[in-house]
Amino acid sequence: MSQIQRVGFLLIDNFTMISLASAIEPLRMANQLSGKPLYEWVMLTETGAPVRASDHMLVTPDHSIQDCGHLDMMILCGGVGVVNARSRALRIWLQQLARRHIKLGAVCTGSYLLADAGVLSGYRCTLHWEYMASFKEAYPQLETSSALYCIDRDRLTCSGGTVPMDMMLHLIEKEHSSALSTAICDMFLCE
Repeated sequence: MSQIQRVGFLLIDNFTMISLASAIEPLRMANQLSGKPLYEWVMLTETGAPVRASDHMLVTPDHSIQDCGHLDMMILCGGVGVVNARSRALRIWLQQLARRHIKLGAVCTGSYLLADAGVLSGYRCTLHWEYMASFKEAYPQLETSSALYCIDRDRLTCSGGTVPMDMMLHLIEKEHSSALSTAICDMFLCE
């Protein structure tokens, strides 16, 4: 891939900071080790207003969902109380991204909002194990998995914690090379 991939991270109030950092850091290191910009990322919230992470850190986004510009991939960062973030505007925006064949992903509990928008139908998905039973009850028609992460065509979902790093390393390997993915692992002292 020669062009820079632009990734949006949609932060939901009370999102899990460790999942966000675990998703961004492999992208940053891919840029550093390759010596060129392979990825760029922007922080988004639905309205453009700051949100608090579950660790109470206040995060000011770069954009709202309406003024974020072009995205190649969008990853929803969920956490506790994600079902309270459902909205008509968010549903419509996610459906528009899906129609444009933008890669859609979710970490931790973000799969709830993708499911609510109807953009997980026909895709295998996962989310944090603590929420799996209630998710299956709310969306029995979806193919859920207990895997740590699922990459199914242009949908990427993961259970949260530090697992987004594994998911992003897999994506980097697929889009660039196993040598780059391995070098990132070496830099992060992980397998």
